[in-house]
Amino acid sequence: MRNKKLYKRLVALILAGCVVVGSSAVGFAADTEEAAARLKHNHFWILGTKISDATCISPAIYNYSCRCGETKTDTFGLKDLLNHVHKEVRNAEDATCTEKGYTGDIYCIDCDTRVSKGKRTNALGHDYKNVAEVPATCVTKGTAATQQCKRCDYIVPAQSLPTDPNNHANIVKDVAVAPTCTETGLTEGSHCGDCNKILIAQEVVSSTNHTEVIDPAVAATCTETGLTEGSHCSVCNKILIAQEVVSSTNHTEVIDPAVAATCTETGLTEGSHCSVCNKILVAQKTVSALNHSFTNYISNDDATCTEDGTKTAKCDRCDVTDTQSDEGSAKGHTSVVDAAVAPTYSSVGLTEGSHCADCGLVFKEQEVIPALVPDTNVDFHLNQTGVLSSHRVDVATGAQKDAPALQAVTSAYTNFSGLTVFHGTLANGERIMTVALIGSDGISEVDITLNVVVNTDVVAGYRLMLVNADGTETELSVGSGNGKSSFALNFANGAQIIHLVPIAE
Repeated sequence: MRNKKLYKRLVALILAGCVVVGSSAVGFAADTEEAAARLKHNHFWILGTKISDATCISPAIYNYSCRCGETKTDTFGLKDLLNHVHKEVRNAEDATCTEKGYTGDIYCIDCDTRVSKGKRTNALGHDYKNVAEVPATCVTKGTAATQQCKRCDYIVPAQSLPTDPNNHANIVKDVAVAPTCTETGLTEGSHCGDCNKILIAQEVVSSTNHTEVIDPAVAATCTETGLTEGSHCSVCNKILIAQEVVSSTNHTEVIDPAVAATCTETGLTEGSHCSVCNKILVAQKTVSALNHSFTNYISNDDATCTEDGTKTAKCDRCDVTDTQSDEGSAKGHTSVVDAAVAPTYSSVGLTEGSHCADCGLVFKEQEVIPALVPDTNVDFHLNQTGVLSSHRVDVATGAQKDAPALQAVTSAYTNFSGLTVFHGTLANGERIMTVALIGSDGISEVDITLNVVVNTDVVAGYRLMLVNADGTETELSVGSGNGKSSFALNFANGAQIIHLVPIAE
C-alpha cells in the first residue's frame, strides 16, 4: 500500500513539471514570433486530459495538443502493476462425494499474474437412494437390498443371496396335445427354461376311440337307386360300415278319379299316377265350371234410417247366395234424448244430448264436464331457529312450492286404503315426510289412529317430529325390526307433516 502511494506522488510531480515547461515554451514562442517564423516548425506537445488509468501492462493514456491545433493520444508515466483489468478463474475443481473441491485461483489475463489464491471446499459425501433386492433364481444368485449414491453411483456392498431352486424366472408352457380316435394325447404342462425342472408334468390322455354316426339308408325310387344303412366316425370320418347300392323300383299305377264340375269349380277327367314317386302317368283334363243360377230373392231386413237394405237369393244348384240392394227400403230416423250426467270427483259429467235410436246418429252431441278436482295441497309452518317458515306440499303428488318435488315412499303401508307417503327436502333445506289418506274426493279426514310402516332406510338417522298446526313439533315414537320402522298417526285432521331432524352424532 505504501509503495502504491509513493508511485502516485511521483507521477503527479512529473505531470506538474511538464505543465510548467510547456507553459514557458508557449510564452517564449509568443515573444519571439519573428524567430519562430525563421525556424522550421516542430510540434511542442502539451499534456491534456487522461483517457485511461495505468494498468499492469500499460501506462496511463492522455490527450496531447500542439499550439498549431494538432492533437494526439499517448502514454505517460509508469505501469500500475497492481491494476489488473481482465481477470479469470483458473484451477477450479468441483467437490465430489469423496474428494475436496477448490474454488480456483484468480489470474490476470493480460500479465498472467496470480491475483489471489483459492480455497479448498469440503467433500460432498454420498447422497444415498435405496436399491431394491434382486431376487435369486434357480440358476442365478441374487443380492440383498442396499443403497446407491445418486451422484457417483457408488453402491454399498450388498449381501449375496444363494440361488433359489423354487424361483423360476423363465417358465415355458408345454402345449397340450389333443387325443385322436386312435392316438393318445397330453395335458398342458410347464417346465423351467433355465434349469429344465418339470413344474407341471404333462399327463397322457387316452385316445377317444371312434364316435359312430349312422349314415341313414336311402330308399330306392321308381327311377333312382338307393343305399343301405352305414356308419362313419364323426371325428376322423373313417368309414365304419360301408353303404351298399339298392336297385331302383318301377312305377306303381294308381287311378286318379274324375271330378264333377260345380257352379264355381272346374272338374277333371279320369287319369293316373305312380303311388311311389307321384309321376303323372295319364294326365287329367279340366272340365269347365257350370256357373250359378239365382231366381228367388228375399229381403234381409237390414235397411237403416237413411240407407236401403239388401235382398238375398240362393243358387238353384248349390248353397252359394247372392245379395243385392233392396231399393226403397230405408226406414228414417227415431230421435232419443241422452240425459245429462253430473260430474263427480272420480268421473267426468255430460251435458244433455240426443241421437237416433236405430242408427245412433248424433243430433245434439253431449259435451264433457270435467271431473271435480280435489284439492290435495297442504299449507304448514316449520319452526326453524325460532322463525316460522311457510310451505305448501301436494300430498297426493309430492309437488312443492319453490322446491323440487318430493319422492314417493313406495314401501309404505298400513291397514287402511289410500295411504300416500312422500319424503324429500324443502326449499329451506329441511327434510320432511308427508303422510295422508287420499280418497276419490281428496284428502280423507277420519278420526282413526293407524300404524304406518316404512322401510327403515327412509327414516334411519332421523328423529320423527310431527308438525302441529301452530308450528310446534311433537316427537313420534318409532319402532324398528326386520328392516321396517313403524309409527302411529291420527288422521282426524287430514294429512300429517313429519319433520325429519338428523340425530346428532
